[in-house]
Amino acid sequence: MQYLLVEGVAGVLLGVVLGYLIGAARAGGRSPRELARPAALSALAVVVSVTQCVLGLFLTAAATSGDVASCGSLADAVNRLDGVKMLAIAAAAAWLAVAGPALPRWLRAVTVPLSLSLIASGYAYLTLANGLGWTAYVSGPLLLLWVGGAGVAVTRRRRRAESGTS
Repeated sequence: MQYLLVEGVAGVLLGVVLGYLIGAARAGGRSPRELARPAALSALAVVVSVTQCVLGLFLTAAATSGDVASCGSLADAVNRLDGVKMLAIAAAAAWLAVAGPALPRWLRAVTVPLSLSLIASGYAYLTLANGLGWTAYVSGPLLLLWVGGAGVAVTRRRRRAESGTS
């Protein structure tokens, strides 16, 4: 259940929020060429998250059948993919905060520690560096705050635009 919710559902929902941010940037006048990089990074993060979900389900099956060798390999793969996902999210969030739709100042300010902590925790997971594992405890709450705040900001902006044109 953990892999389905944390990697599967949450990964897809992250993609939805990032997609809306990219759409808002497009509506704000950004060209498709300018949006190609953050769109690719967002897609990468979603694909990696869904891949982690599938690998996690195989890991769970291996654990319940007592296949210890497969468990270790699958756990390492899931963790390394987490590093790739964190680096992709850090780059996409930084781009969207700087050049994307106008986000509130507080959310732009949160992007700096978010990106730095995601880079650190992404490196830790990618290299399986246990000494830096604690950085996930910083990047996790910041990511939840940033994604939630970005979703609310884009929704509010869209509703204002719709009510202003009606």
